Amino acid sequence: MRGRLLSRTLALMSTQPNILDADRLTTYTPNNAVGPFDVGFPIFDSTGADLSVTLDGIEQTGNWSLTTAPFSGYWGAPNTYTGTITFTAPVTGMLVIEGNRSPRRISQYAEGRGLPARDQNTELNILTAGVREIWQRLKRTLTAPASDAPIDMTLPGKAARANRVLEFDAQGRPITTRGFADVEALTNEAKGARDAAQSYAGETLGYRNQAEGHKNAAQAAELSAAAYATAVGAQIFDFSLDSDLALNIYDWSA
Repeated sequence: MRGRLLSRTLALMSTQPNILDADRLTTYTPNNAVGPFDVGFPIFDSTGADLSVTLDGIEQTGNWSLTTAPFSGYWGAPNTYTGTITFTAPVTGMLVIEGNRSPRRISQYAEGRGLPARDQNTELNILTAGVREIWQRLKRTLTAPASDAPIDMTLPGKAARANRVLEFDAQGRPITTRGFADVEALTNEAKGARDAAQSYAGETLGYRNQAEGHKNAAQAAELSAAAYATAVGAQIFDFSLDSDLALNIYDWSA
């Protein structure tokens, strides 16, 4: 009898696991494997309702099961569990198991009895875990910096933003004035301008190559003339000089 009382006393004194300063998610890169994959953090529901499981960013539902075990020394509800998930068929990719508990209260403290630290710690852990999950998701959302002046960042209504692209006006507020057709038209216009620029660049390069060819031909002709003049002992004159524009003649310059 005394041994049973001691065991029960030790169970009541058991310490709840801490909710660590770490995101409540675990990642794996399975290669044609079914698991089991350890959840990696304490959970408070044995059905899997408090978990989000994604593979390469796609939510996985109906193709995995959760196996749990209560933390030693606890009973009743709410409880704290460790767990693993196992898929019904092999999977490959980036697997993410993340805490995703919807806010709810599934138990009440009974009247007329003491309030054990175990019960209080469980409830505080559930609250802390939920806040942590909200916080870790908030870090992955689009947010304006704290230095921004306060503005209305509310998105336009569903009808106004359906089949539209998200833009920001001069004040940085979200707007949805352009549709996909507008974006496609602008894209085609930009492609047309790019193609025209490439065509002009090609033509310019062709003209440059032609000019380079003419220059090389002129230089070759000049060298040939100089060589011929040297061979026959002639003197080369430059008829391009015109020191007196009033006279209809060119200077002869050797």
